[in-house]
Amino acid sequence: DSAAMIEARERVLQDAVTRWPERAGLRASLASHLIYTRRDVPGAITMLREAMKQIEPTWQMWQTLGAALHHTKQFDKALEATLAATRLAPTVPNNHFNLGQIHLSLGQADRAIAAFHMAVLLSPDSESKADTRETLGTILVDRLGRYDEGIAVFERILASDAPTRFKRNARSNIGIALIKKGDYPRAETWYRALIKRDPRDAG
Repeated sequence: DSAAMIEARERVLQDAVTRWPERAGLRASLASHLIYTRRDVPGAITMLREAMKQIEPTWQMWQTLGAALHHTKQFDKALEATLAATRLAPTVPNNHFNLGQIHLSLGQADRAIAAFHMAVLLSPDSESKADTRETLGTILVDRLGRYDEGIAVFERILASDAPTRFKRNARSNIGIALIKKGDYPRAETWYRALIKRDPRDAG
């Protein structure tokens, strides 16, 4: 977006918050704008905390606050806020996905994996399920070195009705996991099969 469009969106959100201060969703939207567009994370945290003193916090506000605190590496506080969001909205996949990211930052690998699996379970469609599984598989392989578990996650993508691009990525990621695991014979067999099937899958 251009600078003018960004400023216009911010003015609209600020005007809306001023006009309807009781609408928590508007404050959450403005905070998200400050975080992801303005990169003003401290400003978003301050705004949300002030708003939470004035009105009953919603799960959206807790979720946004948790994301902001995680961004500033305040992991314990981020966990507390995101758990609050999850208690208020336990069926929202992003709450569990965010929990997974925070647990990962805290070094709580098993809790992170469980949260990501819950996000997959709650995802409303095949694309979002595949997207979360792809993230989980990559974390298992690249960050945790749990290669067999990562491969199993990518295999779930292949067995699902995920969009083609996710299946292509999964095939390539399985090969990468086999190499990182040191299973070179199986990796070679895997890549030969991929190249024979479709060279693009081996990229």
